Amino acid sequence: MLIPSSRFSSGSVDPANFPAQSPSSASAQVEEQERIGALVEQVAGSTGVVRAHLVKLQSFAREHQCLIGIRPVDRLATDLIEDGYPTKGFHIKGKSANWGPQAAFICADQRLSKLENRPEHLGKFNGEVNACLLDGYARKVPLVLGRARLDRLLSAGMIDRLERDRHGAPARFEAKAPSGKIYTFDAVRASGHGAGDERFEIRLDGKAVEVLAPPREGAKPLTADYDLFAVAPRLAHLGPEDNLPVPDISHGVFRARLDRYRHGVPPQLQADYAWPAFFYGPMDAELGNVSARVRRMIPLINEALVGNGEPVVHHGADEASHAADTLANYPLTFALPEKIGRFEEVCLVNDEHELAELVCRAKEAGYHVPLNPLWEPKVTSVRRPAFVAARERMAAYFG
Repeated sequence: MLIPSSRFSSGSVDPANFPAQSPSSASAQVEEQERIGALVEQVAGSTGVVRAHLVKLQSFAREHQCLIGIRPVDRLATDLIEDGYPTKGFHIKGKSANWGPQAAFICADQRLSKLENRPEHLGKFNGEVNACLLDGYARKVPLVLGRARLDRLLSAGMIDRLERDRHGAPARFEAKAPSGKIYTFDAVRASGHGAGDERFEIRLDGKAVEVLAPPREGAKPLTADYDLFAVAPRLAHLGPEDNLPVPDISHGVFRARLDRYRHGVPPQLQADYAWPAFFYGPMDAELGNVSARVRRMIPLINEALVGNGEPVVHHGADEASHAADTLANYPLTFALPEKIGRFEEVCLVNDEHELAELVCRAKEAGYHVPLNPLWEPKVTSVRRPAFVAARERMAAYFG
C-alpha cells in the first residue's frame, strides 16, 4: 500500500532539483514536476533517502528505463547525507549506531554501536573495524557535533536530559542504549570554531567518542550509504551485461542444487562445492557480486544524485548478494520509470506481499526483475503472467 503523506522538518522538494525534461508545454512540465514532488512528499517520512535524491533517482529510472530499489536508510543519516557527509563503502564492515549522539555514525568501539546489547558479536565487529583501519580504508576521528545536530538527536529521542552551561551551550546529556543501560556523555566546546559555528566534542568517561572517517585529512565522519536492492531493466534490454560473476549467488543454494544431482558432484565443480572461498572467488573485491549493468549504473546514479559530491552508492545490489537479509529489507524505496500497476513512480514497498505484487506487475509490463534465491519464496516464485498462462494451456492440452 502507499504511505500517507508525512510532513518532515527538513524542507520540501525544490522544483530546481528536477533535471530538464522535454514535455509538450511548459505547463505540462510544471504539472509533472509537481506530481512527482507530491509522490516524494508522500514517502518522505518513511524513507531515509534525501528528498532531492528521490526526485533525481526517478528521473534517472525514467531515462534508463529501469526500476531501482533502495533498502532502508537510517533516517538519522538523512540530514548527514544531505549535508555532504561521506558514506561507508564495501570495505567498512563495522556496524553503525542507532542510539546516542553517535547515531548514524560508525564507532571505533563497537560497544557504542547497535550491537551494544549483543556482546557476543563485539569481538567480531571490533576486528572488522581494526582490519579496515589497518588496511587504510578509514581512520578514527573524535565525534564533533553542532548545535543543530544535537537538537535533532534530542527531538528524535536519541539523547535525553540535556544540561546546558551558563551560556546556554550543551554540556551534558544522557542516552539510553539498546540494552536499557543509561550512558552519560559530555559535550565539550571544540577548538577552532567561532561563535557562529559552535561545535562540541562528545566524550564518554572523559574520553573522546571516536568514529570512522575516510583516510583523507579533514574528512567528515562516515555515515550510512544507499544500499541498492535491485536494478530491473526492460526485458528487451536484457543481455550478457546482466550475467553475474557468481550466478548461483549463495554457496548454500549452490550446494543444495548439486546435492540433487543423481550422479554426484561433477569433477569441475568439486572445488566450488567444497570451499566457499573458491566459490565466491570471481566476485569483485570492491563491488561484490555485480553484473556489468549494475557496475556501469553505480557511477551514473552517483553523478545523477550528487554530481561531484560524496558518492552515496558504493557496491552491487541485494539482488545478487549472498548476505541478503530479508528481515532488514523493508520498507523498500522504489523509483520507477512509469506507474506500474498501482505502484506510483516513487513509492514504498512495505513487505514481501507488496514486493511480490510489484515484481509480478513489472514482469507483466515488460521488465526483467532479478530475483535473489535468498529472498522470500513468495517473491522468488513470481512468474511472468504470460508464462503462467502458456504453462496452463500446455497442461490443459496434454492433460
